[in-house]
Amino acid sequence: MGTCLMLDGRQLRVGHGTVDEGLPLFEQLLGPVLRLLIFGGEHDAAALSALAAQLGWHVCVVLSPRDRRTAKDFPGAAEVLWSDGTGTEALPADDRTMAVVMTHNYARDLTCLLQLAEKGLAYVGLLGPVARRERLFADLMDRRMDLDPDFLESIHGPAGLDLGAVTPQEIALSIVSELLAYDRKRSGGAMRQVRPVGRALDQQT
Repeated sequence: MGTCLMLDGRQLRVGHGTVDEGLPLFEQLLGPVLRLLIFGGEHDAAALSALAAQLGWHVCVVLSPRDRRTAKDFPGAAEVLWSDGTGTEALPADDRTMAVVMTHNYARDLTCLLQLAEKGLAYVGLLGPVARRERLFADLMDRRMDLDPDFLESIHGPAGLDLGAVTPQEIALSIVSELLAYDRKRSGGAMRQVRPVGRALDQQT
């Protein structure tokens, strides 16, 4: 038996197989670590930071310069930054970076979204009800007449899956579930609705 590690584009391919025949018995693709930007410092943001870190994601929390919270308030976060919205250009941003805007402050949410508009992130989520989202979108278009309509269409707001979440921990679970499903290109539906690979279950003996 042997183990083979191969870099395939941006993914690490791990396979186990027989050395003589060269036939892989097991193969797994390990993509690069997801990077999550969390804009906000309330209890739900701290819960999201902790849960995302447990999944092995690189978490960066972005706070207002007036926020007195420290890195100790965000368990699992690899980075905690204080920004007034003019320093987000230095934040890492690529097609493996996701962001969730959850500051609980309308003006700051608006500033964060304006800063993220040109980043080309994999996912942008927005906490809050639909009416608040629509008001933010209208203000975004008023502030940026050249704003790409596709950016607004791409925003996931309200962020998260419909789990009936209420507590900060439940809200974090709802958001992380949507992020994972989005990254894996899955619908996020119930497992019992997923068609099995290969023969149908009712055909198995």
